Amino acid sequence: MMKYALLVALFALIVILTYILMSKKSVESFQERAWDLSQTCVTKVSSPYNKYCMDTNLAYGPMTLNLGDRLSSPSGTTLLILKPEGNLVLMKYKPGGQLIQQWESATTNRNVDRAVMQTDGNFVIYDKSNRAIWYSNTYGNPNSNLQVKENGTLAIISKAGQIIWSVGTPSW
Repeated sequence: MMKYALLVALFALIVILTYILMSKKSVESFQERAWDLSQTCVTKVSSPYNKYCMDTNLAYGPMTLNLGDRLSSPSGTTLLILKPEGNLVLMKYKPGGQLIQQWESATTNRNVDRAVMQTDGNFVIYDKSNRAIWYSNTYGNPNSNLQVKENGTLAIISKAGQIIWSVGTPSW
């Protein structure tokens, strides 16, 4: 009977230690990925007026995302990525580190060149022939800004502070 109790206690200890080690590894992995992605974001986003240091979630027009560029929420848990194949995606880290897609522009393999937050308030994806192939239809709202939000959404906010366009699913 004593041997059985010892075996049960040893098994429980192994399970607890495994859980602790897996949780620590998951948190470290999440922090490493978030840091790597935010570093890419910071160095690649540019504007004709200034270089954006996107440790903020705001982007005023004109602002351009080129293929491979990313914007992130302040903590780095929500990301807007213009993938190399041309699809603009909004991604969010779930607790535990899994990256989940919240929204996409469905512009894969359409010869995408860039995505632009324009001064007129419209967010537009252009192809290499300078044709608009996707847009938010928010023109006529000068001084609006594009926001990558912590809750997993992407929004365009008017100068007056009103949400004029939003995608993604608020979560977690």
